[in-house]
Amino acid sequence: MASPLRIHRMRVAQEAAGAANFAQELSGSIGSFLDVQHKGPAFASLPREMLANEALVQRHFQTRLSVPGAKMPEISIDTYMTPTGAALIDNVYTGSPPSDPTFALGVILQTILGGYLTEEGSTEDAVAASTPSEITVATGHGTRFVAGGVAGFTVGGAVQARQLLDVTGDVLKPTMALSAAPTDAGIVYNAHNFYLRSLGAATKALQLIVESEDRDDLHWLLGLQAQSLSLDFSLRQLVGLALQLKGADWLQDDSVGSPLGGGALAAGTLTDGDPIPALDGECLFGPAPTGAAAATLASVDASAVAISPQISHREVSAPGGVNGVRRWELDIKPEMATCELTLPSESGIIKTLETARDAKTAYMLAYQQNNVGGSTAFVTLPRLQITDVQPSDSSGTRGVKVSARALENDVATTDIGRSPMVISLL
Repeated sequence: MASPLRIHRMRVAQEAAGAANFAQELSGSIGSFLDVQHKGPAFASLPREMLANEALVQRHFQTRLSVPGAKMPEISIDTYMTPTGAALIDNVYTGSPPSDPTFALGVILQTILGGYLTEEGSTEDAVAASTPSEITVATGHGTRFVAGGVAGFTVGGAVQARQLLDVTGDVLKPTMALSAAPTDAGIVYNAHNFYLRSLGAATKALQLIVESEDRDDLHWLLGLQAQSLSLDFSLRQLVGLALQLKGADWLQDDSVGSPLGGGALAAGTLTDGDPIPALDGECLFGPAPTGAAAATLASVDASAVAISPQISHREVSAPGGVNGVRRWELDIKPEMATCELTLPSESGIIKTLETARDAKTAYMLAYQQNNVGGSTAFVTLPRLQITDVQPSDSSGTRGVKVSARALENDVATTDIGRSPMVISLL
């Protein structure tokens, strides 16, 4: 009996940087692989180039057989935005925080974007009289937060996530003010921050194991990197993330050092928390902060929000590479992310946005989904240039569609302080 399409298992691991590690199968380190919450059937494209032998022949219908060449896999991953389920509060880590993610989605995002930063959270210092634009955390805890990173503040029983403009001592200054002062002694959550790193940073790769009930249909995809990344924030649905990956090599299970096919398909062990629903969120949009002052962004009723990372990697070719590939490098473009919002047309917004476009005024977009510690997603494009403003339909009423491109941030000289996009899980 053929196996149902929904019965599959996908596991991911990160290949260490360096030519000696690129596209080298990791079957001897099976414990480093983490289960991916993949939606739908997991079909990998497993091509083998057949190179035409065009040598002369001596008869009309004689043909030279093609010669097997490179085999470079491709696969689409359709998954969910999932945190670890454990909120980053004070004392959440035993010892130092991890330098690499320990959950599957984190491994994928860090490898693709290049940067990852996390730390423990804190609490609001009840004696310090925090304001919506300056929040004081517990003594000595300011070092846990960085400019360009994201923190979550407890306001009225819910989490309000904000990117940080500045950290001075134990005082955190968000890029945009909170809706109200944070709760006295309330939890201040830290985040798993994923961001774009500059050129020169070591480029790693992903490795996947794709399994089905048919144990002969078990393949290892090596030296993978993203050719596209998209986010799906459809309201009242689970927040989605889709990837198109291309690799340097693939192997059938019998060709690896420690095959898995001798046993039945085992149940996965999930390291990610439950998928995050697109509910109880907030879309903040307006002029970006200037200098040390927090921006006063409006919470806008966007009927549609599209954030489109322009992420791809280019092949670095070399005769001694794996199938001619030495490594992948991030393809740096003038637009590393774009966005499009559809807003209701009211209070002169079209004129305001047209003026901002023509004056090249920097704007900012921050999009939060859910407001519970341990189950919140937050994507921020800290500096935007508006590129188009057009009348549009917004939920059956007259609206305006705004298009913009992400610019380099300028809150700090670090990679996270300059990244044009930060994806955070709180």
